[in-house]
Amino acid sequence: MTPVMLTLNLKPGEQPLKHAAPRRKNGRSIVNDEGSSDTEGNAEKGLYAEFQTKLYEAPPIVDGRVPKNPYGNLDIYVPSMVPKGGVHITGENSP
Repeated sequence: MTPVMLTLNLKPGEQPLKHAAPRRKNGRSIVNDEGSSDTEGNAEKGLYAEFQTKLYEAPPIVDGRVPKNPYGNLDIYVPSMVPKGGVHITGENSP
C-alpha cells in the first residue's frame, strides 16, 4: 500500500534508509518534483520504513468549521482522516 492509502506521514527528523532511482517506462524520461525531466537518472527518491512514519491526524473541527486543504477540499480516504469532532455519513440518502 502507498502512504496515501494508509495516510502516513513521516516522523520529524527521519532520514531515508535507502535511495532508489524511479523506474523508467517505455524509455521516456522521468519528470522530477520540480517539473523538469531528468534524463541522467539522478532523481533518486528516499525510501522509508513503516517505523519512521506515523498515522495522519486530521486537524480538529474548530467552531463548527471543517478544516480544508489549500484547494478548498476535504480529502477522506480512510476513517482515520475524519477530523476529530466530525462524523463521516455514508449511504444513498447522504448529500
